[in-house]
Amino acid sequence: MTVTSILNAMSSPDPGSARRRGGRRGGTADTRGDILRAAREQFAAGYEATSVRAVARGAGVDPSLIVQFFGGKEGLFKAVLDDAIRPAEGMTPVLAGGTGEIGPQLAAYFFGIWEDPVRRPPFQAMLVSAASNAAAAEVLREFVRDEVIARLSVAVGGGAGSELRAELAGSHLIGAALVRYVYRIPPLCDAPLEDVVGPVGRAIQGYLTGGVAAAER
Repeated sequence: MTVTSILNAMSSPDPGSARRRGGRRGGTADTRGDILRAAREQFAAGYEATSVRAVARGAGVDPSLIVQFFGGKEGLFKAVLDDAIRPAEGMTPVLAGGTGEIGPQLAAYFFGIWEDPVRRPPFQAMLVSAASNAAAAEVLREFVRDEVIARLSVAVGGGAGSELRAELAGSHLIGAALVRYVYRIPPLCDAPLEDVVGPVGRAIQGYLTGGVAAAER
């Protein structure tokens, strides 16, 4: 599977297709989606700068509906994170093919999130917010542990050291993304995507499977 094919499969719907409605309204079939769209815009400015009331105003709903759907700000933050990363949708095909190409496919999936103009801003803001806000850090930590690390750990056998290997892979991906997209340090920030995904994918492959067979004999 090529980087291009993975990015095409992950393409987000056109954000302009969502209709903005005026005034507060009760729950409708798309209320949850409207709240998530408004929250995505708000969280792009940072976790601390976002409030339930501001999200409600952006979605045109009563704040009580946000509590009803998400339980509050932390639950909403997790829902936006889940919507940006989509672990069930994105990681399932990556893990379904076994471990032979798991590194390159995982790298393509991860960088695809950052290349998506809709999904990147809230994800970037969440990583930055987690560095300075304890509540944001806890939500991000639980999400990564339960939705990403746990899946990877099982995929590489679930044996001794599998969780550490998964965390090493995750730390490499996040570090590379921060340098490329947040801190914008050349030459990594200017390199073509294919030139980044290839080497990073091979490194991730090494973390997840390199030396495992020998270590478990």
